[in-house]
Amino acid sequence: MIEIIDKIHDEIHSRVKDKEKAKIFKYVCQNPGITRKSVIKDLNMRPNTVTTFVTELIDQKLVYEGSLQNDGKKGRPEVELYTDYDRFVVISLYVVSKQVKGVLFNLKEEVLAENSVRVPWDVDNENLMNILVGIVNTLSNMYPSTSVLLGCGISFLGNVNQVTKELLFSTRWQNIRKFSFDELGKRLDLEVVVYTSLEAQMEYLLMQEPEYQKDGTLLYHWGYGVGASFSNSGQVLRSGIGCIMEVGHIVYDPNSEKRCICGLIGCIETECAIWSISEQLPFPAAQVPEDETEFQNFFIENDLITLDVINQAAKVAAYGLNILYNILFPRTIIIESPFLADEKLYSYFLEVFYKNIPQYTHDDLKIITLESGFRGEIYGCTYSLFKTRLRKELKAL
Repeated sequence: MIEIIDKIHDEIHSRVKDKEKAKIFKYVCQNPGITRKSVIKDLNMRPNTVTTFVTELIDQKLVYEGSLQNDGKKGRPEVELYTDYDRFVVISLYVVSKQVKGVLFNLKEEVLAENSVRVPWDVDNENLMNILVGIVNTLSNMYPSTSVLLGCGISFLGNVNQVTKELLFSTRWQNIRKFSFDELGKRLDLEVVVYTSLEAQMEYLLMQEPEYQKDGTLLYHWGYGVGASFSNSGQVLRSGIGCIMEVGHIVYDPNSEKRCICGLIGCIETECAIWSISEQLPFPAAQVPEDETEFQNFFIENDLITLDVINQAAKVAAYGLNILYNILFPRTIIIESPFLADEKLYSYFLEVFYKNIPQYTHDDLKIITLESGFRGEIYGCTYSLFKTRLRKELKAL
């Protein structure tokens, strides 16, 4: 978040002095112990401008003064400046396997507290509501007394309608239908922002890697389920009716008899998702890990690449990526999958994919993979909370 503070006003109409104040705040964030004199010199700003805005930042408790600094030269010693990173904090809720985890962290993305609850597979809406309220309330009592809690960012796995703020259904909890995050916000008396896990991951990736903000970037996930997120020129693609990029629920085989969690027959997920193929593996279903990091180790240790069901799964997963590519034509594809840690399967996956996209696009396409355990959604789902508050705080008075 700190990296883009000086651009916090770029998306809205703003004054030059607002941008100057944001620039000064970012510089103090990045240079703990800096002095006013150094800020003036390094940013090439007028002394009165720096003095005015540093005073405002101190009054707002975003910046505080430290010890005196004397460089050995004549003149009055300079006061060191530091950022109070704990001034604003947020809570993030995200899902790992069937666990809901909560994290409390500050502007510097330093984790201040954590909490998690394993949610039973047969949980209903009301019980899930009570679990989430409990996680957030526990964390709400653990931030510094001088901090301001901005709200709760939520990144959930499943079909999420962002307009109505509802979890329509989830492969992990089959009794959940139209779970209301809006109602969660009312019970908590907190602002709640909702993302799918992949949208939140995309927000994080765009923040961390400016290269992804150029042209189109597609994030494709093949694991417990199948899904995607797409950004164009740094803007994540969203839908006016709330749901988008549900590629895992495109029908792959209309003649199939496999019913998907969504209610359709023959969806892509029924052929390649962990939840659907676990029963076809030569192990008791209970031994097949639901956690994707654990599944990756299980996959490699048991040499599952030799199984026909795995090669068929890779073919179908590549088919899902083919559909998205031939519609969106991204410049960069980021793949997240516990299956593709196996180099042979990754090569086969790419072979199938490239066979089914136009030859003339091959040279312009960049494909990369995310490391196992990537958890960018923790932070990506809260950036809007920080942005909204900082735009307000970093306006010149």
